Order: sequence, then C-alpha cells, then structure tokens
Amino acid sequence: MRGLSLFLLLCLLMLPAVPHAAPERDELVVGLPAMPSHFNPAVLSGELTISIGAQLFAGLTRLDHDGNAVPYLAQGWDVAPDGLSVLFHLRPGAVFHDGTPITAADVAFSLLQCREHHPFRTMLAPVSDVETPDNLTVRVRLSHPYPTLTKVLTPSLVPIMPRHVYGQGEPLPRHPANVAVVGSGPFRLESIEQDKAIRLVRHERFFLPGRPRLQRLTFRIFWDILETVHAMDQGDVDIFSNFMTSYLHILSPDVLSSWKRLTIRHLYGYHMLHYNLKRSPFSIPNVRKAFSLAFDRKKFSRICNDNVHPMRSPFPQAAPFAKSLDQPFDPELANILLDEVGFLRRSDGTRFTVRLCYSPSWATWNPLNVEFIKFIQHEFSVLLGVVVQAQRIENFQQWQEVMSSGRFDIALDALFFWQDPVIGFHRLYDSHNANRSLLWTNVSGYADPETDALLQQAMRNDDAARKDLYERIQERLVRDAPGLWIAEGELFLLLSPRVAHAESLVQGLLSPLDQVACSERTDVIH
Repeated sequence: MRGLSLFLLLCLLMLPAVPHAAPERDELVVGLPAMPSHFNPAVLSGELTISIGAQLFAGLTRLDHDGNAVPYLAQGWDVAPDGLSVLFHLRPGAVFHDGTPITAADVAFSLLQCREHHPFRTMLAPVSDVETPDNLTVRVRLSHPYPTLTKVLTPSLVPIMPRHVYGQGEPLPRHPANVAVVGSGPFRLESIEQDKAIRLVRHERFFLPGRPRLQRLTFRIFWDILETVHAMDQGDVDIFSNFMTSYLHILSPDVLSSWKRLTIRHLYGYHMLHYNLKRSPFSIPNVRKAFSLAFDRKKFSRICNDNVHPMRSPFPQAAPFAKSLDQPFDPELANILLDEVGFLRRSDGTRFTVRLCYSPSWATWNPLNVEFIKFIQHEFSVLLGVVVQAQRIENFQQWQEVMSSGRFDIALDALFFWQDPVIGFHRLYDSHNANRSLLWTNVSGYADPETDALLQQAMRNDDAARKDLYERIQERLVRDAPGLWIAEGELFLLLSPRVAHAESLVQGLLSPLDQVACSERTDVIH
C-alpha cells in the first residue's frame, strides 16, 4: 500500500499545470493607499474617507458627465423665483441601513451638521435655515441666491445621516458611528480589518431599483504603488485611482493591454506647500515672496513626468475660472528681500532652518513626491541659504494632529480642486475657515478682508461676473503668497477588464459605485 501511495503521488506531480478558472465573485476590489480613520465625509474631506463614504451614504444629488447636479435621494427640486430658497422632494420608501425611513428631518439634520462641522463649511455658508414642510419635502433657505447649492449636496460632500443615530451621544466629529456607519447609500458596512481591508455589501433596500449592481465591494489597503501594480498583475485588485503611469510597465503585456484608463472629470488634483502664517518666518510677507521668487518652474518641470506639470496659479489650469499668472524666477531679488527683513546669511552661508512635513502615504504611493521634496531642499538651500528639513509623518492620525494643531513650518500636501471653486477652493483662503483645528481647511491662517469680500461676491453671481472675481482673487493670492502652488496632474482610474459600467464614475472613486458591475473573470494560472 505504501508503494502504491508513492506511485500515485509521483503520477500527480508529473501532471502538467493547466489554467483553471478563478472562482467567480460578484465583488470588486478597490485599492487604497492607506487606512482611513473613519468613513463619514461630513467631518473629514480626504480621498480615503470619501471613497468609502460615498458608497455608505447617499446625497440629495449627484453629478452627471457635464458636472451638473442630477437627482439622487432627491427626485427633484424647485428653485424659488427670487433664488432665496430651494424645495427638494425626497424619494418615497427610502430607508437607512437599519431599516428606518429616511425623512426630511434627517436631511435637515445632515445639512445643518455639515454646515457646522465640515472642513468645507464655507460651501454651506449661504444656508440660513432648513425647513421640513412634511416628511418628504425639504426647503433650504438662503441668505442670497446661490446657484452652486445643488452641486454641493452630493454624497461625497453632504452625506445624509440618520438623526436618530448621529444626533445622539457624542458630537458628530467624535461619534462612533463615523466608523460603525449606519448610512443611506447603496452599500452597507460589513467588516473592517484594520490596515488590511474594509468590506461592504449590497444595501438590499436601496431606494433606486436594481441598484447597486454589485453584491460586494472591498477596499484593500496597499502600502505602496509597486504592491498595487503587482496586485493588478495577479488579478487581486480591480480599480485604483492615481495620476502616474510610469510604474505600469512592470505589468505583463496581456494585463497592460486589457486594463482601461478612465479620466476623472470635475475634480482636479494638485500639490502645494502650505506656509504657517501664524509664526515666523512665514508670518513675514517678504519671506513668502522670497520663496516664490526662488522656485524655478522651468527647472522643476524636468523632474515632472507622466501628466504632472508645474502650476501657474492657485487654480489648476483645467479647473473652472483658472488664470495663468506670471510668477517670475528671480533669486537675486529673493535674497534682497530676506536681507531686508533681517535674515542675513551666517558664515556657513545659511540663513535659517524650516521643517517641511509631509503626509504618510506620499513617498510610498507616489514616489514622484520624493523628488519634489529633494528639489525644494536643494533649490532653497543653494539659492536662499534656507535649510529645509523634511519630516515624514508616520500615520494619518499624526498627520491630522500636526496639521490641525499648527505645529509645522511648511506642509507639503496633495489637494483636490472640486467641481466649483466654492467647494474646494474657498475653504483654503476664507478667513472664516481658519483656526478650526481641522485638516484641509485654512490651515495657513491666511486672512485678507478684501479676499474675503471677493470670495463672498463670487458665490452669488453669474459665470461672467465670477470669472472676473476669481481672476482678481488669484492675483491677490499670488501677491500675498500664503503658499506655493507646485504641481498639477490629470487624475484617472485604472480599471480591470472585470469592471463594467464605469462611465458613471464621473469623479472617480468619489462617485457612488451603484451603477458599476462585474463582468466574468478571465482564466488565470496559479
């Protein structure tokens, strides 16, 4: 018997390896570069939080391909003739993940909570009151006409939350249900594996018939770009968002040719240096101007690759109302300005040292960012005698603490300019959004009364008037230099052949994935 067993084993080992079909699964896997601290976009605006939050929560509206607001939880709305109120009509029969009906009171609660707590609360500043004439009707009162309102009320910005959950216990920013979400969106939370995966399942009673098409949606954490690309090659990830293509050459030719690239619209990625204007040396305008004059965009363009380019203004050039502005390179004048404010060169040629903080996933998810930092360190050292010490923050919680507490000199950050400047731009420079101890607000502490006034005017006018106002705002910001706008790049999704109906992902993973579906997997060899 023993001899027969050995014979059978040898026969099995001699069998040729053949392809076999991977188990079919009605599930898509999304790659993320880090673990979010929670999943509620009402109190945190980061890509990690919103990618998951836009699936767990619904909004009153969503965006179409032209960037216009279209019905979502609201089946329609009416704008008053004077523009001072908007009446939203909710879909009947909609329920939260715990089965509780979604009512006008929940919508009113959500809007008012976002107006108080959202990092972009300036986008809801014109909302003076929210009324609930009945359970399926919401009237939003405005202090002035505000045409952008419906573009703001998407799930990635103003998620609809159950008042009976989030209105009880801890204040919203610290509420445990920000992690243990009870949402209104197409998927509900199934499980969390810290630093590994967040798993969602279909919300069977979602208010849109036949949606979502997927049964399961898993967000897997990949700690660097190479790990993600290898996962693509193995068929272990189906979607991820990026703006770099240089690492895709390591994919096998079959995989590379079969994956699709989808350009993300109405969302513009860019990188900038935030200066801390609340303390020296960046509280001194001439120091900030000197840094701007010493940034050689022509030379910087040599280290950019893929579709990344130097920025020419505080707006990415593809964004609405962008204006390309002349920002001269003049290191001689930069040195004169530093001398005039008393920062003279020492015997070793240096003037002072500043600390540059950058977020935890920067170096691993996008290696080009390391080149950005090296360029900044070299140029400012050689041209200005300023020593720039780079400090990588090791995790998201520490990054949040450093930025919100103002314990930085310079911070290098990646930001989104959203579908309208009211959403993703005002929050960075409106003085009313400073000193909030929140990420992705006016962390620099920039305050200029005339800029505030221009921002307010830009919220209420037609596009022709807004164009002029935003050009004036960009000119003032370049003059005041509250930061240094470095690089911009086209955002895109990479999609495996399994991903179907991805055209609905207008803003990439910040859009609801309710229309996305799975196609059959191809055979793979293990």
